[in-house]
Amino acid sequence: MKKRTRLMLLLSALLICGAASAWFVDTLDAQGVALPSGIGDLSNASTIEVKDSAGTVVLRGHFAEVPEDDDDVERKAELTGAAGATGQAEIEVSKTNNQLDQEVEVSVSKLTPGATYDVFVDGSKLGTFQTNKNGDGELELNTPEVKKP
Repeated sequence: MKKRTRLMLLLSALLICGAASAWFVDTLDAQGVALPSGIGDLSNASTIEVKDSAGTVVLRGHFAEVPEDDDDVERKAELTGAAGATGQAEIEVSKTNNQLDQEVEVSVSKLTPGATYDVFVDGSKLGTFQTNKNGDGELELNTPEVKKP
C-alpha cells in the first residue's frame, strides 16, 4: 500500500472513532446521575458539605438564593476548606405540572488527587465523586425522569 493511502485510511479511522466517542460522551452527559429518592424539595437547602472517606468535612458552604426571571429557584454556595481546597455548588429547582425538577451541580478543586468524596446537603447524602490526578472533581445530579403511562 502506498504511504498516502495508509495515511488516508488512518485519518478516516480516527475521524470515525472521534465521532463515535463524541456521541458516547454526549449520551452519558445527557443521562446524568439521579438524585436519591426521597431527597425532598431542595428549594430551601442551606448547607452543603463535602466529606472524605473518613467522614471528615473537607469543604463547606452555605446556599444563598440567586434572583431568577422565572418561577424557578436557584441557590449557589461557595465552598471553602483547609489547605486551599475550594469549590462551588448550585441547586436549581423548578415545578412543572406539580412535578418537581431538581438539579445539583458541585465542582471542586485542590483536593487529594484520586480520592473519593461524598456530598451532603443539610445532612442528607446526595452522591459521591472521585477527584482526578489534579485533585479536581465534579458531580451533577438530576431528578429522575418520570415515565409517562
